[in-house]
Amino acid sequence: ASLGRNFGFQGDGVAVQDNYNSNLLSYTTTDTAFSGHLFWRDEHSGLIGILAQHDSNSYSNSGGQFASWAENTLGLEFQYFFINSTLYGHVAHTNYEGASTNGLNVGLEWRYFVNSNTLIAPSVTFGQDNYSNSTPSQVSGIRLAARAEHKLLDAPLSMFASAEYYSNSNNGSS
Repeated sequence: ASLGRNFGFQGDGVAVQDNYNSNLLSYTTTDTAFSGHLFWRDEHSGLIGILAQHDSNSYSNSGGQFASWAENTLGLEFQYFFINSTLYGHVAHTNYEGASTNGLNVGLEWRYFVNSNTLIAPSVTFGQDNYSNSTPSQVSGIRLAARAEHKLLDAPLSMFASAEYYSNSNNGSS
């Protein structure tokens, strides 16, 4: 939504419920996420903004809810536009409700537009969570990913493919 000539706001939300059933285990997961982006944008050079997000997750079975958590994220994001490309980046801090845990997440993605209907986007993300009163006291991870998307002509559909690699490490003790 436009908030003037160069300012804007974008809201996102998702709610998902999955049911898992097997001979050994049966449970339901419920995940919701809502986010907002307040930004300044110059259509010729880029964007800078603030992002805020709240995630809520729960697991339940016939005996009721057996696990749940929520996380709140606040961060900065930017986009830089150049020839057929957008360089996107973010840095964000996450606080996990009900736990003595906080995290830092830094990401960078290059979005290359082969043409108006085709996008290729490699990315790298680094994350680190710090735990109080826990072993390990710190968990770090890196994610390397690539995705491609092609919008079909004259159709509200697109084809999408992605590949991801994760590496995590635990460090320290309390």
